[in-house]
Amino acid sequence: MSRSRTRGPLPFHPFLFALYPALFLYTYNIEETGLGTVLGPLTASLALVAVVFLAAWLLIRRATKAALVAFVFGLLFFSFGHVLNLMKKPPAALPWIQSGLWIALLAGAVVLIIRTRKDLAPLTRLLNVFGAALILMAVAQIAWSHVASSRNRGVHPADPEDKIILENKVKPPLGYLPDIYFLVFDRYTGPGPLKNFFGFDDGAFLKKLKKKRFSTALEARCNIPETYLSLTGTLNMEQIETLFPRLPVRKRAIYHLLQDHRVGRLLKSLGYTYYHIGSWYEGTKRNPYADNVFQPKGLTSLSQDFIIKFADSTWLILAMRGRGLVSRNYQHREGVKQQFARLAEVAGRSGPKFVFLHMLVPHNPFVFGPNGEEVVPDPMRSPAGYYLDQIKFINKRILRIVRTIRISRRRLPVIIIQSDEGAAEEEAPRASFARFKARQLKMARAQVRYGILNTIAFPQGIPRGVPRGLSSVNTFRLVFNRCFGTSYAFLPDKSYKIYGTKTALKRIEPIPKAYFTVTPRMREKLKD
Repeated sequence: MSRSRTRGPLPFHPFLFALYPALFLYTYNIEETGLGTVLGPLTASLALVAVVFLAAWLLIRRATKAALVAFVFGLLFFSFGHVLNLMKKPPAALPWIQSGLWIALLAGAVVLIIRTRKDLAPLTRLLNVFGAALILMAVAQIAWSHVASSRNRGVHPADPEDKIILENKVKPPLGYLPDIYFLVFDRYTGPGPLKNFFGFDDGAFLKKLKKKRFSTALEARCNIPETYLSLTGTLNMEQIETLFPRLPVRKRAIYHLLQDHRVGRLLKSLGYTYYHIGSWYEGTKRNPYADNVFQPKGLTSLSQDFIIKFADSTWLILAMRGRGLVSRNYQHREGVKQQFARLAEVAGRSGPKFVFLHMLVPHNPFVFGPNGEEVVPDPMRSPAGYYLDQIKFINKRILRIVRTIRISRRRLPVIIIQSDEGAAEEEAPRASFARFKARQLKMARAQVRYGILNTIAFPQGIPRGVPRGLSSVNTFRLVFNRCFGTSYAFLPDKSYKIYGTKTALKRIEPIPKAYFTVTPRMREKLKD
C-alpha cells in the first residue's frame, strides 16, 4: 500500500482551483485593476486551502484524500457568494440557510471521502489537468490583454504651435508663467441641464465665481461621457478619434495617454512642476509622469472594489455584506477631505506649477449632505436629491479653495474648474425623464449626460470670457493661447456616443447637435 501511495499522482489540484477565482475576477477587471491588487486574494486563497489540506492530512494521513477534502471545501467556499447573488434581493435568512446547506454538503463529502476505498488516482489526475487548464487559460487571457494594449498605445499628434512651447519661445502677456490649476469634479452637470431637468438653479454659485474673475461656458459639454476618455481628450487637446485612429483599442492603452498627456509634456518643458492629486479611480489614482503624486491615505487594497467583489463572491459575503459599502463610503468621504487639504497645501508652494485634481464628487456614492454632513439613506428619496445635495456641498468647498489658492500666492493663477461628464443614470432626474418618450427622452438624457461645468479664471492682464459652447477638448487650447501666445485652432465641438466593452473601446459615433437643444415641446412638458 505504501508503494501505491508514493507512485500516485501528486495532488496539487486544490491549490490550482484556489488560485482560479481571483484570477478569473481579475480577467474581468484587468483594465481597471493593477496586478498588485490581485496578489492579496491569491495569497489568502492559497493559505486558506493549505490550512484545510494540512488539517485534513493530519486527520486522514492520505494526501489524495486530504486534497479532495480541500478541493470540496474550496469549491463550496469560493462559490458561496456566486450562488447567493443569483437572487438579486435574497431574503435576510437565505445566507444562513445556504450556510447550513453548505456545511451539510461539506460534512457529507468529508465522511464519504474518508470511508471510500476506491482508487482516487484517476480522479486526482483529472482534477490536476482540469485545474492546470483553467489557470493556463486565465494566464493566457491576462498576457493577451497586456500584448493587445501595447499594440495600439495611441499617438501624440504634432502641432506647429507645440514647438513654440517646447522650444521655450512663449511670450506670456503677464511677463511670468502663471500657476495653472485643473480641478475636475466628476459628473458635475452643466448649469443648463441642472435648471431644465433637475429644477436646480446654479446661478448664485456662478455669480460668486464671476466676482472672482471666472468666466463660465454656459453651454459647455464634454466630447465623450466617460471619465477616462473625456480626460484623455482634454489633457491631449484632441478628439479620441485622432488620438486612436485605429479601433478597437484596449482601455489600458487609453490610460497610458491619460497619464503621459500632451498638456503635462508641454508644461513640464516650460519648467512647470506637475502636481497630481489622485482619487480612488484607477485611471487617475496615480501618475508616474507627474513630479509629485498624492493619493489619499487609507485607500488600501482592502477598500478597493476588486477586493470587495472577490470577498462578496465567497463565503466571506456573510461578514462583508453591508460592511463593504460602509467602508467604501467612509473611505470616499475621508479621501475627498484629504484631497482638499492637499490642494490647499500645494497652493502655498512656489511655482510655476501645474496642479491636476480629480475628485469623484458629485459622482455617487452619496456621502455628503449640502453642508458636508454624513448622509442617512432614505429609500423614499430619489437619487437626484442626494446628487443635488453633493453639488451644494461641493459649491461651498470650491469657493473656499479658490479663496485659499488666491491668497496663498502673490501672482494670480489660472484656475480651471471643469467636470469630465454630466450626471449618469445613477444620479439622473428620473421624474423629469418620465415626462418624455422616445426621441425627446434621448435628447434629455444626452443633455444631462454631456452637459458639464466649465469655468475658467484668468489673472488680470489676460482677457476674460470663454466661448459659450466651449467643449472640454478645447479648454487647454484656449488657456495656452491666452497664457503663452500660441495660436492653437479650436477643434469642432463634437460629442460622440461610444460603443465597447468593459475592456475595450470598439467604435464611436458623432451625436447630432440637435440633441443638445431644448425644444419648445420639451419645455412645455417640463412646465407640467
